[in-house]
Formats: sequence, C-alpha cells, structure tokens
Amino acid sequence: MATSSEGLWENLLDLKPQSLLSVLPAHTYPKEAVFLSLGEPNFRSQIRRFVAVGVATFFLSVFISLGSQTLLTFFTLLPALVLLLVIVGLGIIFDIVGVAVTAAREEPFHAMAVDRVAGAQQAVRLIRHADRVANFANDMVGDVAGTLSGAVATAVVMRVLLLRPGFKEPVVTTLMVAVIAALTVAGKACGKVIALKYADDIVLAVGRLFYWLEKGTGIAIFGKANRQSKKGRKRKGKRGE
Repeated sequence: MATSSEGLWENLLDLKPQSLLSVLPAHTYPKEAVFLSLGEPNFRSQIRRFVAVGVATFFLSVFISLGSQTLLTFFTLLPALVLLLVIVGLGIIFDIVGVAVTAAREEPFHAMAVDRVAGAQQAVRLIRHADRVANFANDMVGDVAGTLSGAVATAVVMRVLLLRPGFKEPVVTTLMVAVIAALTVAGKACGKVIALKYADDIVLAVGRLFYWLEKGTGIAIFGKANRQSKKGRKRKGKRGE
C-alpha cells in the first residue's frame, strides 16, 4: 500500500498545469447568457440609453437649479429652509419609489389587472422596467436633489449670516451640511424599510398616479396601450359617422 501511495504522489507531482486544465470540466453557460461586444446592437442601444440619461440629468439639473435659485432671490430665511426640506424630501420619496419597484412582485398586479383595478397595468409596466425606474428615481432625481440641497443650503447659510453677523461662517456651514446629511441618510434608511415592507402598495399608488396621467394626457408610460385605445376611438368614430 505504501508503494502504491508513493507512486500516486509521484504521478501527481509530475502533472503540469496544462495537463490539469485538460482534466477540469469545461465551463458551461446557460443559453440565456448574452455577451455584448462593441459591434452588437444591444451594446449600442445601451450606450445610447446611458448618453440619454446623462443628457436628461444635465438639463434636469439646470432646470431645477435655475428654478430654485430664482425662488431663493425672493425668499427670506424661513421659506428658504422650507424649500431645502422639500428638496430633501423629494429625494427621499423618489428613493422609496425606486427601491419599491425593484422589490415588488409582478404576479399580484396581474390579478388586479384582470379585475380592472386602476393602475394595475401601469404597475406591471413599472416592474418590468424596474431598472429604468430605479435609475431615474434613485440616480437621476436622487443625485440632483443631493446637489441642489447643497446649493440651497449655501444660500440659507448666507441669509443666516446676514441676519446674525456675529455667527462664524465655518460653524454655520458645518452644522448646515451635517443636518442635511443626517436628514438625507436617516430619511433614506427609513424609506428603504418602508419600501421593502410595502413595496406592492407603493407601486400600486404610483401606478394609479400614472393611470390618471395617461387618462388625462393620452401618453402611455412604458407601454403602447394608448395607441390601441386611439385606434379603438378612431374605429368608434368611423362607425358613428
């Protein structure tokens, strides 16, 4: 037995890395796996989407920043603080929506759609496009809100220093930044708990909001439902004629 074991060890020591690789099983990938290359249409569409998101974020930031700065020129200290809290609150709300959409299940809304519950179809579309919704809510609106809250906080600090010249600017600025960071982080932490616990309810509420928007504007969110409805209206109109 000792001789056979020694021979086995000698054979193992003689093996080279190349021979070991030939023994290992080849990697198998599922048929659904997609490998993108620079020339594939999927890759190009993703690049276009990323560029569109960046451009949209730029113009959204410019629009909201100009609006907030314009309002600050007319606001005193208290309205400026209210505007700051509104911006922080919007960032938290959109973060809740983004987390809820990624955590919600699609199956319950199919049953609601069969029962013609308002907003159920919109909720299904939101869940199916959860990556885009989360990108818009968490990244675009969240980052813009964070940037704007810093800009508005600077204006608030300036007003505080004008009213109280005896205050030291570094102290006021540090306290303001700390308060905004605490409110934002604590609010988003609490919001994530709420979003995970009531994901379906939150998505249904957003779906109902989109339902009324689609009903009023005729523009479908992530879908082609309204095109069919327009065709139906045209057919009804022709029959009526």
